[in-house]
Amino acid sequence: MAGQRPEPSFFDLGMNAKWDQDRFSPEEKAAFEVWYNQFHGTGDLKLVPFVPFLMEHLPRQFKDYRRWFTFIEESRDGVALPFGVSVLLFLHLYAVIANERGILYEILAARRLGMSKAVVMDTFAYAFLSGGPASINAVATLSDEYLRSWPDDAPSTYEWPADWVPNPAAFRSGMDLSTTELSAADVAAIKAWQTAAHGAPPRHVDLWAKLHPAAYKAQRIRYERALGSALPAQLAPLYTLNVATVRLQRDLMRSSVLHAMQLGVKRHQVVQTLYWAFFYGGDLVMEAAGDAVGDLLEAWPS
Repeated sequence: MAGQRPEPSFFDLGMNAKWDQDRFSPEEKAAFEVWYNQFHGTGDLKLVPFVPFLMEHLPRQFKDYRRWFTFIEESRDGVALPFGVSVLLFLHLYAVIANERGILYEILAARRLGMSKAVVMDTFAYAFLSGGPASINAVATLSDEYLRSWPDDAPSTYEWPADWVPNPAAFRSGMDLSTTELSAADVAAIKAWQTAAHGAPPRHVDLWAKLHPAAYKAQRIRYERALGSALPAQLAPLYTLNVATVRLQRDLMRSSVLHAMQLGVKRHQVVQTLYWAFFYGGDLVMEAAGDAVGDLLEAWPS
């Protein structure tokens, strides 16, 4: 049924909050502090100083923000973005924009939700494509010690949707990865992959393949080898969509939605991803996203 919220989940703290009151009661404040420490803390709120600050100085805005979280989680026609995916969307975004504290507190949340270390590291490998060394510097600054203490073989208990599976081969065009020489066959393979994933090859393929073929192939190799065997393939276009929307990159928003469709992501899962991006920029971002992908979403069978 449309408009139903899932069972109690990661974001359900605050469901008993008094939304009609502007300030926090001592009990509400304590409950929110416990939740943030449980999922984003290491025994205190040092990683999330915005929480006590907002509760003290901007309580109405903080309550509205937390209530907004619960509405994003609503399912439609039985479809919803998995609970932990929002954590990974933010983890990827925070790596790309080099938010050191945000990276660590989302790592903590991912682990406490039962995700594997390999999923987190696959996320950073993909973020490295968009954020460059600055993204990994940000990961290393506060999170290296914690990641070293997390055993690589620690079991995962997180359950993905049945049709969300790792598939590194889905990002391989079939070009020859054993050489840096960009052949005509490689270019044809790249274009065929782009057409299957995005509907058509982007304009830049011919340009950069002509102007600096070896560098272009090296860049493509980075992309095609970025994802490991832990992260569901369906997350990659959602990661790109989230960052592209925050950055107002309309062409990339559109190609990401097309790629998500090709990988079997449901429309409402894409819509929920966009709403997480709307958190950064509000109406300006919503308008840009509507212009970029609104027609795709309206024509997409529900």
